[in-house]
Amino acid sequence: MKLKSGFIMQNEAFHPSIEDQIADQAAREGGFQTKPIPPLKYPVIAKQHTAVYKMHRYFARRPWNVFEHIIKHYTNPGDTILDPFCGGGVTVYEGLKMKRRVIGIDLNPLAAWITKMQVQPVDLQAVEEAFERVVELFAPIAKELYSTKCGSCGEEAAADWFEWSNVLVCPGCGEKAVLAKARKLRAGVYECTNDKCLSVLAAKDCHRVGDVLVNKMVKCRKCEGGIFPVDENDIAGAERIAGKFDEIVKEEKLFVPQVPFPDGDLEKDHSLFKKGIISFKDLFTTRNLISLGRLKKIIAGLDVNDDVREALWFIFSGALRYVNKTVFRSKGWQSGQPIEWAGHAYWLPNVFIERNVIWSIHNRKNAFIRGKEQSQEDIGEFARIHPDSYHTCRILTQSSEETDISYKSVDCIITDPPFGGNVQYAELTDFWVVWLPEIFGLDGVIDNSREAIETRHKGFPTEKSKQHYEETLYRIFKECYRVLKNDSYMVMTFHNRDVGVWMALHRAARRAGFVLPERVEVDNHGMIYQDFIKNYQQTFHTRAPGSLLGDFILTFKKADVPEFVDGIIYELSITQQKELLSKLEEAIKYHCGLDNNSMGILVVEILADMNLLHRFAGSDLSGFYKDQFVYVKADKKWYMREMVDPANGPVKMMEILPVERAVERLLYSYFQEHSTAALDELLFFIFTKLVNSKRPSEEAVKRTISRCCIKESRGKRNRDIYMWKRVVEKPIEVNNNQIEIFEDEVVDHNRIIEKLARDFIKEGYRVRIGDTEVRKDAKLRKISTKYEGMDLGIPPDDFRILKEIDLLVIKGNRIYNAIEVVTTFSTFNNAVNDRFRNLLAVIPNYKFGLEVYVCQSFIEKASKVLNSTANVKIGLNKIITLASIESC
Repeated sequence: MKLKSGFIMQNEAFHPSIEDQIADQAAREGGFQTKPIPPLKYPVIAKQHTAVYKMHRYFARRPWNVFEHIIKHYTNPGDTILDPFCGGGVTVYEGLKMKRRVIGIDLNPLAAWITKMQVQPVDLQAVEEAFERVVELFAPIAKELYSTKCGSCGEEAAADWFEWSNVLVCPGCGEKAVLAKARKLRAGVYECTNDKCLSVLAAKDCHRVGDVLVNKMVKCRKCEGGIFPVDENDIAGAERIAGKFDEIVKEEKLFVPQVPFPDGDLEKDHSLFKKGIISFKDLFTTRNLISLGRLKKIIAGLDVNDDVREALWFIFSGALRYVNKTVFRSKGWQSGQPIEWAGHAYWLPNVFIERNVIWSIHNRKNAFIRGKEQSQEDIGEFARIHPDSYHTCRILTQSSEETDISYKSVDCIITDPPFGGNVQYAELTDFWVVWLPEIFGLDGVIDNSREAIETRHKGFPTEKSKQHYEETLYRIFKECYRVLKNDSYMVMTFHNRDVGVWMALHRAARRAGFVLPERVEVDNHGMIYQDFIKNYQQTFHTRAPGSLLGDFILTFKKADVPEFVDGIIYELSITQQKELLSKLEEAIKYHCGLDNNSMGILVVEILADMNLLHRFAGSDLSGFYKDQFVYVKADKKWYMREMVDPANGPVKMMEILPVERAVERLLYSYFQEHSTAALDELLFFIFTKLVNSKRPSEEAVKRTISRCCIKESRGKRNRDIYMWKRVVEKPIEVNNNQIEIFEDEVVDHNRIIEKLARDFIKEGYRVRIGDTEVRKDAKLRKISTKYEGMDLGIPPDDFRILKEIDLLVIKGNRIYNAIEVVTTFSTFNNAVNDRFRNLLAVIPNYKFGLEVYVCQSFIEKASKVLNSTANVKIGLNKIITLASIESC
């Protein structure tokens, strides 16, 4: 029997537990959505990875709650989701958690294995017991291999870690320099340790002559222990292990990965061959190779079932990240604790940590237990992996270019494809695959010939062009088009600063039959910028040249037939450049400057609006930026030229930025319906309303909240609660008699406003001068505040009339007087009947004085107009006070 999802069931009846869980999930979500579902309109605030994603490293995992958000929006419980690039398993895991059926496919065997291990049920008690047996057998081995003495009290102990340093030959004096003892000038550059030389040593250019032990970390049973310089016994022990390495491996029949390191992008990035990395074993010390080989032999010989042994292999594999030569320590990072392999590259520090393997397997076992406990709570028995008769999950290690999935059987495709050349997945994951032929069945590295990537370097057998990237994506998207139901979507997260990579992705999608929705269908054109996880902002990868912080969520719909794709262009026309410039200028004014990340995000959005994302291959717009804007290094932002003072830097054009005004309007509307709010509630409300180029920075939001709201702590946890500011002060006394000013002066309209404004300022009030006057007069700009409606408790639409009135007299957050200055009789009618009459219609419950200052020469005529039948009938003559200007 075939279900609507396309899964083949071997029995006629539904599995009651599975169907009940689907029904329960539907009830929690408020029922089943009617399809077709409109495209997503807003992002979420990205959250940190949960325990399940911390069991084993994978590269470039996206935030789990972003995919939860996408899954919930586009699918119903019981629907089938396909992820053709399942990677670290986020779509598969979150889909099962929300009771969807899922198919995860990846060419990379490590990706498929990690995905399976995240969702596959396992007996945790049996794993714990098996792990205890492993430790019982391995602990004496580790104690012997890492034996040392406490540098404080001399007690025998096993080191937590040893620290090694590269040794270079100084090109100036020819002496050897131990880099751990050299003065570091900057990254990779040191001062020669020979006092008579003091040459500058660039590590990448100097001849390297091996590594030496320099420090050790000991947790002593007798004293506190700590970090100490190594002694002669430590050095002799390390030399003894290295000298007997081949003999030990042969006699004990230990597995050591002899697989040659591939000539590829990552070797070229860091000149690994030059640094002595010829095979994968060279990424480890001889001590750790022996330790891992003995540990692997123990696991292989354990009398346990296949599921438990696989869990132990997973723990072993996870530990590899912590016990190789990429591990280092930094006083300013993680409190000086060893930092595991941190980037998307084989970056080898000049001073590295050799960590005790037993520490690492304990660490990974604990992470595994935490992750599986979460998995079993989130998914439980709903995770039934094919070939289970009632399977809810298929995980396939293959290319997604051709599958056995039924025609039009998938409800939604949700994925995170490779971002061009940002991450070389196969080259990176070879590190793990070569250690576990039992799991992956490979004698060497992964075959990456069909990997959907572009390489940054050329000149090696597996190099890949942007054309390869596009063609591979096209074949995969074409298969996605075949299996996807009509009126359904292919949704993905994607980022890259290179617009040529964006072009390749969009050309592949269009050729396969997918298009972004038009603006008339959804305002955001099917593209939503999704911010990054703040805690991961400073990783090596996010600092790489091709990476943006955050992603776009792209929603492609199926076209009736694949579209014809226009030819590629490498330069924008004059008209296109003007349109791009105009929109960039608008955004720079809105935000008062844009950083490189924001510029990259905005350019993608603009090119999509211009229908050029699938055509424009110009990879570098930095020249265009430099021609049109000014980059201020101190701020790390681009500004318009008129916004920058050459001597003093950026000039703040206004007291409150336009983006902050937009935030104010949203805050005001929110507090019309809610008396209080927590910060996360306000952030969610704002970030779901202001998206893409209008999205404010979190700093701009918090500044606006601080200015417009009152904060107080409530509840057991002293949680901060915010309320809208409302200031109530005693109204000023209004003198109903005519007021005489400027007795001996003949002045124009703006100077009268200035004189009035300065008098009120002397009395302790603040003034807001009308927008028209402020635009034209520098003196008025200088003394006028930038109050807007929300500052005064007035809705933005109502404030549009008030902001054109000549002078508002303000104290705190309250208007006390609204004043019009009239120097000709012909304009008096405009002041009374247009401005004030309209004002009263819009704000009938105003609580401030209305005054019109008129020239003495026509005050009688003005009084007659004010007291006309029409004005008397509505009481306008009793509301407005006339004041005379003697000399005008």
